Amino acid sequence: MVEASQDYDRRGDDLVTFLAISPIEAMIGCTKNITTLDDNIVRINIQAGVQPGTEFLSRGMGFRNVNSGYKGNLIVHTRLNVPVVTDTILKDKLEKIHAEINNTSKSNT
Repeated sequence: MVEASQDYDRRGDDLVTFLAISPIEAMIGCTKNITTLDDNIVRINIQAGVQPGTEFLSRGMGFRNVNSGYKGNLIVHTRLNVPVVTDTILKDKLEKIHAEINNTSKSNT
């Protein structure tokens, strides 16, 4: 019997989890470690510009099917974790960065 987990869902033989990333991590890319139910570490390389809901698949990191012997996959869904910025100095910096990003993307089109 498999106990319920608040961090993982089971979909057939697949193990599904969600990974919160910040807007900055989504913009520039990052590497995150996921700990599986059996305490293995799976390294997820997130490319710059990843969109919320993007799925990453680690083959063979799910549950073993007792009938077929097939081992399911680990599916990691990205979620965007947007912090609230109340500090006015930091907010000003972010607004300048936002304007810079917009100007850069406009000049590339």
